[in-house]
Amino acid sequence: MKKPPTPREPSARLTQKVTFKNVQPEKDLLLVIAYALLENKNNPGFYSPTIIDLDVFPVYECILARDRRMYQSNGGWFGQFETPTILSKQGKRKKKTHKPIDYSTYGRKEKEGKDLNENTNFGKLNRIPYAPLENYIQQKNFTKFFYKN
Repeated sequence: MKKPPTPREPSARLTQKVTFKNVQPEKDLLLVIAYALLENKNNPGFYSPTIIDLDVFPVYECILARDRRMYQSNGGWFGQFETPTILSKQGKRKKKTHKPIDYSTYGRKEKEGKDLNENTNFGKLNRIPYAPLENYIQQKNFTKFFYKN
């Protein structure tokens, strides 16, 4: 396999479709499963996806933290919880020079010249500042599965 030119981060997400509009705080949970390709004990030389750990989190608390982070970085929801947005490079320059941000429209790409862009990294689990989730997904919690004693 070809190595990517830049470092990659895990891409598991709490998607933009999961919002306050459709979550029941007292019932809904987020199940996070960690898996790895491990050698199959019954078939040496073959590797299978294997669940190595799991945990459950209150989804309401996770979306609250996810959305709070978006608002704190001057982004927000466009429409009725339809599209998450963040400041574009142009929007950041305007903010830095205390010029007003145009929150009436957004672009999908930077080259469209809007103050807001669609947030394509929205909801990545490792970017959600909910302490129990942050503690769980730390890489150090999973390295023990890959080293033999």
